[in-house]
Amino acid sequence: MWSVTLTLADLTRFYIIEKCAQAAGHILAVWVIHLEAVL
Repeated sequence: MWSVTLTLADLTRFYIIEKCAQAAGHILAVWVIHLEAVL
């Protein structure tokens, strides 16, 4: 057994990275759809 102790800073960092990744993925998807509509 091993335990992982996450500090508030680690959780905050992970949350921010996750949100940025979601935003980037959403923007990329919208951009691709727009590009396909133009072409």
